[in-house]
Amino acid sequence: MSGFYSKEELEAMHFKSLGKNVSISRKASLYHTEEMEIGNNVRIEDFCVLNGNITIGNNVMICVFCLLDGNCGIVIEDNVTIAARVSIHSGTDDYSGRSLFGCFAPMEYRIYRYAEQVTIKRHVLIGDGAVIMPGVVISEGTSIGAMSFVKDDTEEWSVCAGVPAKKIKNRYRDVARLYEQVKQEL
Repeated sequence: MSGFYSKEELEAMHFKSLGKNVSISRKASLYHTEEMEIGNNVRIEDFCVLNGNITIGNNVMICVFCLLDGNCGIVIEDNVTIAARVSIHSGTDDYSGRSLFGCFAPMEYRIYRYAEQVTIKRHVLIGDGAVIMPGVVISEGTSIGAMSFVKDDTEEWSVCAGVPAKKIKNRYRDVARLYEQVKQEL
């Protein structure tokens, strides 16, 4: 038995849409697949958890131990790599003490804050252990450094790092040109 689901097993999961050449580890956990759209050439590795309204474009790599909490929507465009242990949150409870929190608290006693779609544009690389907060747009070509906390939108073709993440320099655009050159092969 392969470490990845077969095409037939993936089709039986009833994704909203499912592209070609999709490899999802049998050790990944996927919830509400009927809300998920997955493009072509996508790989999701061991111990990833994907939940809810998630759209994944083409040529996307999601490395081990990633969390994608798509309750309020996550859109990942083409040519994106998400390194190990990245967490992407489209919503979160209010932890100020004004309400209850957690999945067992009755909804009428919870305040769900920061409930906004996360968008990750084309040609983005997110480094190990980064945390992406609700409502963030990671602009085209952005590179996020390892262990960064991203709470604000990024500038196109920038390298951002830190807690909180800030632009530290510009990123070369060669990757976009190179993808165009190999597009026929992908």
